[in-house]
Amino acid sequence: MAMVARHADTESMQTFLDRTASHIRPREHAVMILDGAGWHCSKELRWPKRITPEAHL
Repeated sequence: MAMVARHADTESMQTFLDRTASHIRPREHAVMILDGAGWHCSKELRWPKRITPEAHL
């Protein structure tokens, strides 16, 4: 999944997470590989239950 946003920040990351989660079927689970950008690890993010973040720094 991809998204074009004007800014790379916590708000746009949350939108991306929410949109991605809406495409995951009920019995599926996703792992999202992250590169350590500040908006990837913001404590303000609400990670959907069906997405597990995996940091690769």
